[in-house]
Amino acid sequence: MRIVFKGLLGVVLLFTTGTSFAADTKKVSIQKFVDQFYQNKEAQKNSPRLFSHPRTCPPNVCPPSRRACTDVVCEKLGHFGCDEVYEVTAVGRMCRGNYDGSCVAAACDMLGHFACDELQEIGIVARACVGNFDMGCFYSVCNRLGHFGCDSIDEVEEVLNSCAGN
Repeated sequence: MRIVFKGLLGVVLLFTTGTSFAADTKKVSIQKFVDQFYQNKEAQKNSPRLFSHPRTCPPNVCPPSRRACTDVVCEKLGHFGCDEVYEVTAVGRMCRGNYDGSCVAAACDMLGHFACDELQEIGIVARACVGNFDMGCFYSVCNRLGHFGCDSIDEVEEVLNSCAGN
């Protein structure tokens, strides 16, 4: 009986240690990919450019990716998800600090339609988007992590938080 119990305890310890190790490895991978992205970006910044483009666009001419965060969030929530005063003020709070709606749109597109259709879910994404001006880091890291690397809100939140400040 003691041998069976020790064997079972060893399997449980091995499993919990393995899952913790996998999570730590993933965090290290994300940070490594973020660091590589910024090193490449810095190298490109120091090389001469043939063309330059403005970082902002004139009013009423902005492409859809430059729409306001609140517009993108309300569009994702649907007609009845953004029609009450408390919903609109909640959307305003969650979008505070976002440059525009491009980050929310990109993250929700990566997650799929049903991952961003509730106020709480899209709130997590919108808050993680604060400080992400350019989506290059997000796309780069998610591409390096593979098909299943950015398929949950937790993973997208972690990548966005790691990329913030660009």
